[in-house]
Amino acid sequence: MENENIVNEPQKPSSRGKKIAAGVVFAIIAITLALWLAKDYIIPKQITVIINTLEETREITAEVKAHTVGDALEKLGIPISDIDQILPFLSETLTKDATINITKRLETLAEIDGKKQRFLMIPGTVEENLEYNDIEYDDNDIVKPKLTKDIKCTTKIQVKDVKKVVKKKEITVENESYIMLDPSIASGSLVEVAGNDGVALYTYTYTYVNGKKTDTKKKFKKWLVKPVDHVIKLGTSLTGESGRVAIKRSFISNTTAYYCGKKARGSTGQRCHYGTCAVDPKVIPYGSRLWVQGYGFAYANDCGGAIKGTKLDLYMRSTKECYRWGRRHVRAYVLG
Repeated sequence: MENENIVNEPQKPSSRGKKIAAGVVFAIIAITLALWLAKDYIIPKQITVIINTLEETREITAEVKAHTVGDALEKLGIPISDIDQILPFLSETLTKDATINITKRLETLAEIDGKKQRFLMIPGTVEENLEYNDIEYDDNDIVKPKLTKDIKCTTKIQVKDVKKVVKKKEITVENESYIMLDPSIASGSLVEVAGNDGVALYTYTYTYVNGKKTDTKKKFKKWLVKPVDHVIKLGTSLTGESGRVAIKRSFISNTTAYYCGKKARGSTGQRCHYGTCAVDPKVIPYGSRLWVQGYGFAYANDCGGAIKGTKLDLYMRSTKECYRWGRRHVRAYVLG
Protein backbone atom coordinates (compact mmCIF):
# COMPACT_ATOMS: atom_id res chain seq x y z
CA MET A 1 0.00 0.00 0.00
CA GLU A 2 1.37 3.23 -1.02
CA ASN A 3 1.57 6.07 1.52
CA GLU A 4 -0.99 8.82 0.88
CA ASN A 5 -0.58 12.47 1.96
CA ILE A 6 -3.59 13.45 4.03
CA VAL A 7 -4.36 17.21 4.44
CA ASN A 8 -6.69 18.06 7.30
CA GLU A 9 -9.08 20.96 6.47
CA PRO A 10 -9.72 23.44 9.34
CA GLN A 11 -12.88 22.72 11.16
CA LYS A 12 -15.57 25.44 11.13
CA PRO A 13 -16.69 26.60 14.57
CA SER A 14 -19.98 25.26 15.60
CA SER A 15 -23.07 27.44 16.04
CA ARG A 16 -22.78 27.04 19.75
CA GLY A 17 -19.21 28.34 19.74
CA LYS A 18 -20.26 31.46 17.87
CA LYS A 19 -22.88 32.26 20.44
CA ILE A 20 -20.42 31.81 23.30
CA ALA A 21 -17.88 34.15 21.67
CA ALA A 22 -20.50 36.82 21.00
CA GLY A 23 -21.71 36.58 24.56
CA VAL A 24 -18.22 37.08 25.89
CA VAL A 25 -17.74 40.20 23.76
CA PHE A 26 -21.11 41.63 24.81
CA ALA A 27 -20.32 40.94 28.45
CA ILE A 28 -17.00 42.74 28.17
CA ILE A 29 -18.68 45.79 26.57
CA ALA A 30 -21.46 45.82 29.16
CA ILE A 31 -19.01 45.58 32.02
CA THR A 32 -16.88 48.37 30.52
CA LEU A 33 -19.92 50.60 30.05
CA ALA A 34 -21.19 49.84 33.52
CA LEU A 35 -17.83 50.67 35.01
CA TRP A 36 -17.71 53.91 32.98
CA LEU A 37 -21.17 54.92 34.17
CA ALA A 38 -20.50 53.75 37.69
CA LYS A 39 -17.54 56.04 38.10
CA ASP A 40 -19.95 59.05 38.03
CA TYR A 41 -21.75 57.62 41.02
CA ILE A 42 -18.60 56.51 42.79
CA ILE A 43 -16.29 59.50 42.34
CA PRO A 44 -17.82 62.80 43.57
CA LYS A 45 -17.44 65.91 41.40
CA GLN A 46 -16.88 69.43 42.69
CA ILE A 47 -19.42 71.74 41.01
CA THR A 48 -20.73 75.30 41.33
CA VAL A 49 -24.39 76.22 40.90
CA ILE A 50 -25.22 79.90 40.31
CA ILE A 51 -28.89 80.76 40.79
CA ASN A 52 -30.00 84.12 39.34
CA THR A 53 -33.37 85.42 40.55
CA LEU A 54 -35.09 88.78 40.11
CA GLU A 55 -34.16 89.73 43.65
CA GLU A 56 -30.68 88.23 44.12
CA THR A 57 -27.90 85.95 42.87
CA ARG A 58 -26.91 82.92 44.96
CA GLU A 59 -23.91 80.65 44.51
CA ILE A 60 -23.75 77.04 45.79
CA THR A 61 -20.55 74.98 45.80
CA ALA A 62 -20.88 71.24 46.47
CA GLU A 63 -19.59 67.76 45.75
CA VAL A 64 -22.05 65.49 44.01
CA LYS A 65 -22.10 61.99 42.53
CA ALA A 66 -24.11 62.35 39.32
CA HIS A 67 -23.90 61.62 35.62
CA THR A 68 -25.96 64.48 34.17
CA VAL A 69 -26.69 68.08 35.08
CA GLY A 70 -30.28 67.12 35.86
CA ASP A 71 -29.13 64.34 38.22
CA ALA A 72 -26.86 66.77 40.06
CA LEU A 73 -29.58 69.36 40.63
CA GLU A 74 -32.01 66.69 41.81
CA LYS A 75 -29.47 65.30 44.30
CA LEU A 76 -28.72 68.80 45.58
CA GLY A 77 -32.45 69.41 46.06
CA ILE A 78 -32.51 72.51 43.86
CA PRO A 79 -36.03 72.95 42.48
CA ILE A 80 -36.46 73.97 38.86
CA SER A 81 -39.48 74.82 36.73
CA ASP A 82 -40.30 74.45 33.07
CA ILE A 83 -39.68 78.14 32.39
CA ASP A 84 -36.26 78.28 34.10
CA GLN A 85 -33.22 78.66 31.86
CA ILE A 86 -30.46 76.16 32.72
CA LEU A 87 -27.00 76.03 31.17
CA PRO A 88 -25.57 73.47 30.50
CA PHE A 89 -28.82 71.67 29.57
CA LEU A 90 -30.26 69.13 32.02
CA SER A 91 -29.43 66.21 29.72
CA GLU A 92 -25.78 67.13 29.30
CA THR A 93 -23.07 65.07 31.02
CA LEU A 94 -21.84 66.56 34.27
CA THR A 95 -18.15 67.38 34.07
CA LYS A 96 -15.63 67.87 36.79
CA ASP A 97 -15.53 71.45 38.14
CA ALA A 98 -18.70 72.24 36.17
CA THR A 99 -20.53 75.55 36.63
CA ILE A 100 -24.30 75.37 36.27
CA ASN A 101 -26.14 78.63 35.67
CA ILE A 102 -29.84 78.72 36.57
CA THR A 103 -31.86 81.79 35.59
CA LYS A 104 -35.20 81.80 37.38
CA ARG A 105 -37.77 83.34 35.03
CA LEU A 106 -41.08 84.80 36.22
CA GLU A 107 -44.08 84.51 33.93
CA THR A 108 -46.27 87.60 34.01
CA LEU A 109 -48.26 89.90 31.72
CA ALA A 110 -46.95 93.04 30.05
CA GLU A 111 -48.91 95.76 28.29
CA ILE A 112 -47.51 96.03 24.77
CA ASP A 113 -49.11 98.44 22.26
CA GLY A 114 -52.23 98.57 24.42
CA LYS A 115 -52.66 94.79 24.70
CA LYS A 116 -51.80 92.33 27.48
CA GLN A 117 -49.38 89.58 26.49
CA ARG A 118 -47.29 86.84 28.10
CA PHE A 119 -43.95 88.11 29.34
CA LEU A 120 -41.03 86.22 30.89
CA MET A 121 -39.06 88.36 33.32
CA ILE A 122 -35.40 87.62 33.89
CA PRO A 123 -32.82 89.30 36.12
CA GLY A 124 -31.53 92.44 34.41
CA THR A 125 -32.75 95.78 33.10
CA VAL A 126 -36.00 96.62 31.37
CA GLU A 127 -34.08 96.94 28.10
CA GLU A 128 -32.60 93.44 28.49
CA ASN A 129 -36.02 91.99 29.28
CA LEU A 130 -37.64 93.57 26.21
CA GLU A 131 -34.87 92.15 24.02
CA TYR A 132 -35.23 88.73 25.67
CA ASN A 133 -38.95 88.71 24.90
CA ASP A 134 -38.37 89.88 21.28
CA ILE A 135 -40.35 93.10 21.79
CA GLU A 136 -39.46 95.84 19.32
CA TYR A 137 -39.71 99.58 20.01
CA ASP A 138 -38.19 102.81 18.75
CA ASP A 139 -37.12 106.17 20.17
CA ASN A 140 -40.63 107.63 19.83
CA ASP A 141 -42.26 104.87 21.90
CA ILE A 142 -43.05 105.29 25.59
CA VAL A 143 -41.42 102.59 27.74
CA LYS A 144 -42.17 102.26 31.46
CA PRO A 145 -40.22 101.82 33.65
CA LYS A 146 -37.13 103.39 32.07
CA LEU A 147 -34.96 101.11 29.95
CA THR A 148 -32.08 101.34 32.45
CA LYS A 149 -34.25 100.34 35.43
CA ASP A 150 -33.58 96.93 37.01
CA ILE A 151 -36.42 94.42 36.96
CA LYS A 152 -38.11 93.34 40.19
CA CYS A 153 -40.89 90.85 40.92
CA THR A 154 -43.41 93.69 41.12
CA THR A 155 -42.29 95.44 37.93
CA LYS A 156 -45.05 96.16 35.42
CA ILE A 157 -43.73 96.49 31.88
CA GLN A 158 -45.54 98.89 29.56
CA VAL A 159 -44.64 99.81 25.99
CA LYS A 160 -46.81 102.35 24.17
CA ASP A 161 -46.47 102.53 20.41
CA VAL A 162 -46.04 106.19 19.44
CA LYS A 163 -46.24 107.30 15.83
CA LYS A 164 -45.91 110.85 14.50
CA VAL A 165 -47.49 111.91 11.23
CA VAL A 166 -46.48 115.25 9.69
CA LYS A 167 -48.67 117.02 7.14
CA LYS A 168 -48.29 120.37 5.40
CA LYS A 169 -51.18 122.81 5.08
CA GLU A 170 -51.64 126.20 3.45
CA ILE A 171 -53.58 128.53 5.73
CA THR A 172 -55.16 131.84 4.79
CA VAL A 173 -54.19 134.51 7.32
CA GLU A 174 -56.51 137.49 7.46
CA ASN A 175 -54.85 140.88 7.42
CA GLU A 176 -55.07 143.00 10.53
CA SER A 177 -57.05 146.21 10.49
CA TYR A 178 -56.25 149.03 12.90
CA ILE A 179 -56.01 152.79 13.36
CA MET A 180 -52.88 154.64 14.41
CA LEU A 181 -51.71 158.14 15.15
CA ASP A 182 -48.80 159.01 12.86
CA PRO A 183 -46.65 162.14 13.46
CA SER A 184 -45.07 161.75 10.00
CA ILE A 185 -48.38 162.73 8.41
CA ALA A 186 -49.72 166.31 8.45
CA SER A 187 -52.06 166.99 11.35
CA GLY A 188 -55.66 166.50 10.36
CA SER A 189 -54.81 164.40 7.30
CA LEU A 190 -56.08 160.83 7.04
CA VAL A 191 -54.21 158.21 5.01
CA GLU A 192 -55.67 154.75 4.45
CA VAL A 193 -53.46 151.81 3.47
CA ALA A 194 -55.41 149.01 1.80
CA GLY A 195 -54.61 145.52 3.07
CA ASN A 196 -54.68 142.00 1.74
CA ASP A 197 -54.82 138.54 3.29
CA GLY A 198 -51.73 136.35 3.40
CA VAL A 199 -51.08 132.65 2.83
CA ALA A 200 -48.83 130.78 5.26
CA LEU A 201 -47.39 127.28 5.07
CA TYR A 202 -47.76 125.32 8.33
CA THR A 203 -46.82 121.81 9.37
CA TYR A 204 -49.18 119.80 11.55
CA THR A 205 -47.61 117.01 13.60
CA TYR A 206 -50.17 114.45 14.75
CA THR A 207 -49.17 112.09 17.56
CA TYR A 208 -50.83 108.67 17.82
CA VAL A 209 -50.41 106.48 20.92
CA ASN A 210 -51.45 102.86 20.38
CA GLY A 211 -53.35 103.99 17.29
CA LYS A 212 -55.28 106.84 18.98
CA LYS A 213 -54.55 110.50 18.23
CA THR A 214 -53.43 112.24 21.41
CA ASP A 215 -51.79 115.48 20.31
CA THR A 216 -51.57 117.95 17.43
CA LYS A 217 -48.82 120.54 17.07
CA LYS A 218 -48.97 123.38 14.57
CA LYS A 219 -45.76 125.06 13.40
CA PHE A 220 -45.25 127.99 11.02
CA LYS A 221 -42.81 127.25 8.18
CA LYS A 222 -42.90 130.22 5.78
CA TRP A 223 -45.02 132.82 4.09
CA LEU A 224 -46.28 131.97 0.62
CA VAL A 225 -47.98 135.38 0.45
CA LYS A 226 -47.29 137.93 3.17
CA PRO A 227 -50.36 139.72 4.54
CA VAL A 228 -50.58 143.50 4.35
CA ASP A 229 -52.41 145.20 7.19
CA HIS A 230 -55.29 147.56 6.53
CA VAL A 231 -54.25 150.74 8.36
CA ILE A 232 -55.94 154.09 8.81
CA LYS A 233 -53.26 156.64 9.68
CA LEU A 234 -54.33 159.83 11.45
CA GLY A 235 -51.82 162.66 11.03
CA THR A 236 -50.43 164.34 14.16
CA SER A 237 -47.39 166.23 12.85
CA LEU A 238 -48.10 169.37 14.95
CA THR A 239 -48.60 167.56 18.26
CA GLY A 240 -46.49 164.39 17.86
CA GLU A 241 -48.84 161.70 19.21
CA SER A 242 -48.22 158.17 17.89
CA GLY A 243 -49.29 154.56 18.32
CA ARG A 244 -52.37 152.48 17.79
CA VAL A 245 -55.70 153.75 18.96
CA ALA A 246 -59.28 152.58 19.05
CA ILE A 247 -62.20 154.69 17.96
CA LYS A 248 -65.05 154.78 20.47
CA ARG A 249 -67.33 156.75 18.21
CA SER A 250 -67.32 159.35 15.45
CA PHE A 251 -69.61 162.20 14.49
CA ILE A 252 -69.83 165.26 12.26
CA SER A 253 -69.04 168.26 14.43
CA ASN A 254 -69.79 171.97 13.90
CA THR A 255 -66.35 173.31 14.83
CA THR A 256 -65.03 176.79 15.56
CA ALA A 257 -61.57 178.04 16.57
CA TYR A 258 -60.30 180.21 19.41
CA TYR A 259 -57.03 181.64 20.74
CA CYS A 260 -56.41 183.34 24.12
CA GLY A 261 -52.62 183.60 24.12
CA LYS A 262 -49.85 181.26 25.16
CA LYS A 263 -50.65 181.32 28.88
CA ALA A 264 -54.35 180.66 28.72
CA ARG A 265 -55.81 177.91 30.86
CA GLY A 266 -58.94 175.91 30.33
CA SER A 267 -61.78 175.25 32.75
CA THR A 268 -59.85 172.21 34.06
CA GLY A 269 -56.95 174.50 35.03
CA GLN A 270 -54.67 172.99 32.38
CA ARG A 271 -52.77 175.03 29.81
CA CYS A 272 -54.45 175.59 26.46
CA HIS A 273 -52.35 175.09 23.30
CA TYR A 274 -52.64 173.72 19.83
CA GLY A 275 -54.00 170.20 20.42
CA THR A 276 -56.56 171.09 23.10
CA CYS A 277 -60.22 171.88 22.66
CA ALA A 278 -63.36 173.09 24.41
CA VAL A 279 -66.30 170.66 24.67
CA ASP A 280 -69.67 170.23 26.26
CA PRO A 281 -68.55 168.06 29.22
CA LYS A 282 -72.03 166.58 29.50
CA VAL A 283 -71.59 165.04 26.05
CA ILE A 284 -67.81 164.71 25.76
CA PRO A 285 -66.14 164.32 29.19
CA TYR A 286 -63.04 166.27 30.15
CA GLY A 287 -59.90 164.28 29.44
CA SER A 288 -61.32 162.77 26.25
CA ARG A 289 -58.87 162.36 23.40
CA LEU A 290 -60.15 163.32 19.96
CA TRP A 291 -58.86 163.50 16.45
CA VAL A 292 -60.49 166.07 14.20
CA GLN A 293 -60.33 166.01 10.42
CA GLY A 294 -58.26 168.96 9.13
CA TYR A 295 -57.00 169.79 12.65
CA GLY A 296 -55.48 166.67 14.19
CA PHE A 297 -55.22 165.53 17.80
CA ALA A 298 -57.27 167.41 20.39
CA TYR A 299 -57.44 166.97 24.19
CA ALA A 300 -60.67 168.09 25.92
CA ASN A 301 -59.70 170.45 28.78
CA ASP A 302 -62.00 173.45 28.36
CA CYS A 303 -65.64 174.39 27.84
CA GLY A 304 -67.61 177.43 26.65
CA GLY A 305 -71.09 178.83 26.94
CA ALA A 306 -71.76 178.43 23.23
CA ILE A 307 -70.32 174.91 23.08
CA LYS A 308 -73.26 172.54 23.30
CA GLY A 309 -73.77 168.94 22.25
CA THR A 310 -71.12 167.75 19.78
CA LYS A 311 -69.79 171.23 18.95
CA LEU A 312 -66.05 171.70 19.35
CA ASP A 313 -63.94 174.81 19.79
CA LEU A 314 -60.39 174.07 18.66
CA TYR A 315 -57.43 175.98 20.12
CA MET A 316 -55.14 177.56 17.54
CA ARG A 317 -51.64 179.08 17.60
CA SER A 318 -52.78 182.54 16.58
CA THR A 319 -55.82 184.71 15.86
CA LYS A 320 -54.93 184.54 12.15
CA GLU A 321 -55.28 180.71 12.27
CA CYS A 322 -58.68 181.16 13.88
CA TYR A 323 -59.85 183.29 10.98
CA ARG A 324 -58.48 180.77 8.50
CA TRP A 325 -60.35 177.97 10.20
CA GLY A 326 -63.56 179.87 10.57
CA ARG A 327 -66.47 177.47 11.04
CA ARG A 328 -66.28 173.99 9.60
CA HIS A 329 -68.38 170.90 9.67
CA VAL A 330 -65.83 168.06 9.89
CA ARG A 331 -65.67 164.49 11.16
CA ALA A 332 -64.36 164.02 14.66
CA TYR A 333 -63.30 160.77 16.34
CA VAL A 334 -63.36 160.02 20.05
CA LEU A 335 -60.31 157.85 20.71
CA GLY A 336 -60.07 155.00 23.15
